[in-house]
Amino acid sequence: MDQNVVTPVLTVLMPVYNASVFLQDAIQSVLNQTFIEYEFIIINDGSSDDSEMIIQRFQDGRIRYVKNEVNLKLIKTLNLGLSLAKGKYVARIDADDICLPNRFEKQIAFLENHPEIGVLGSYASIIDEYNQQIGECIYPTEHDGIALDLVRYNPMIHPSVMLRSSILKEESLFFDERFVHAEDYELWTRLISKTKFANLPEKLLLYRKHSSQISSVHTSEQLILNKQISINYLKQIGWKNMDAITWYFSLIENNNYTFEDGLMFYQFIYNENRNQKLFSSKIFENQLKNRFLNYCLGHKTMTLKNYKLVRKMMEIFFIELTNKQKISLILKLVRN
Repeated sequence: MDQNVVTPVLTVLMPVYNASVFLQDAIQSVLNQTFIEYEFIIINDGSSDDSEMIIQRFQDGRIRYVKNEVNLKLIKTLNLGLSLAKGKYVARIDADDICLPNRFEKQIAFLENHPEIGVLGSYASIIDEYNQQIGECIYPTEHDGIALDLVRYNPMIHPSVMLRSSILKEESLFFDERFVHAEDYELWTRLISKTKFANLPEKLLLYRKHSSQISSVHTSEQLILNKQISINYLKQIGWKNMDAITWYFSLIENNNYTFEDGLMFYQFIYNENRNQKLFSSKIFENQLKNRFLNYCLGHKTMTLKNYKLVRKMMEIFFIELTNKQKISLILKLVRN
């Protein structure tokens, strides 16, 4: 990279904490990108393993190595990286994931051609600690679908995200330290009203799942935080009837809801959005139909009362079942 360039097109941000097992492959995947005009900020957050030695093996002028003398934890380290970033765009990557070679090229091309998009993710292949593919992450690609999914979960794969740094600077936005292990989800709920979101429908990341990562170790804490983020988000966008939402989330959290509770909740949010028109009706109702159908087909048994309720709601939602789905529902009724 030309050292005279003051403002690089892209800043790549990688926090590192005791990541020596996968770190070399992660760094190499960034250096192997077809797009080369970037600065690569690697922040060693007080690692006690061989992470520093691995980082220092790479002699590349695009790397800006930063070392925290003490372990500041992930959120402070991410915010430090954002404050240091000089690029027009900021791309995230974790120290155990792998970028496919054309990731940056494709994301930058998309952002250059779609100035209304401020936050851009992608699909991903899920790999294990042995680099074997074990699944995939497929999320909504358009803004309205992403905005809707934010109600219940995070539809953006954080290490696949590239965003416009100007948006964060203009709004003075950083990751919130109160939402440890769910900091990205919480930030997206604040950004969604300020810019458009998208996911490229291509797998541009190998997203590693293993037993020691945050999402595996802190699952229960994430569930509690996700509930609070969901409620905050709905309040932020102007959802009026929060009592029913809070009630339902509490039932889920305590695993204390009946099949009928779930059915009635689907009908409630369908009617509420028709009245309030907070989400695009077409996308909202299509996603709601799919979730409702999966919910019904996912239960092993069904009472006659609930079966009749399901059929009634399918008429409301204009859902046409395949013959296979009809048989599945009837079998659940027979098993009961």
